[in-house]
Amino acid sequence: EVNEPYPGLSISTTADNCELVMLAKIRKSLNENGIAFKTKTYSGLIEVTIRFGRSKVGTLFLAAGHSSLAWIGMTVAFGGMDEPFRQSADTNRDLISRVSEPNAALPMITYSGTPEPDTQEWGEDVIDAGEEDSQERFITTLSTRDNIYLQKHYVKTLESQLDSEQQKNYIDGEATSRKGG
Repeated sequence: EVNEPYPGLSISTTADNCELVMLAKIRKSLNENGIAFKTKTYSGLIEVTIRFGRSKVGTLFLAAGHSSLAWIGMTVAFGGMDEPFRQSADTNRDLISRVSEPNAALPMITYSGTPEPDTQEWGEDVIDAGEEDSQERFITTLSTRDNIYLQKHYVKTLESQLDSEQQKNYIDGEATSRKGG
């Protein structure tokens, strides 16, 4: 509601992830909270229109980072990127350039994901900072272990499938190198 009536844009790694993960979670949350919404699917883009009360409407576009042709040219008030370090530096630059609505009350970009130190093209400064709370950005590292909403066995299952370095990275959010470097 803060940036209403200006839309937002959330980028995911693939079109399937947009629909099967992001849209599914949004639908579930809106349905559980009795919030009215509609969705429309375009080529490479999903539009979620959310109604707040009688007259206020919010719009969120979901798209895959690799198909930026679907969202290049958009002007949005806020943006988000899921699993940013699995996406290209160009996708990040493209998203930053889209968050350009001059009337946005709170223009911002949020990222959520796991460090990928062996494969990521960008973001080393974010990982090296670890924690930051400045005028330009806020960075925090959260451990999956601290997520009170997960089923009790979830972390144990992950631990059984990952070696100690992978656990530090994928459970605790600490960037580690698994290539010995």
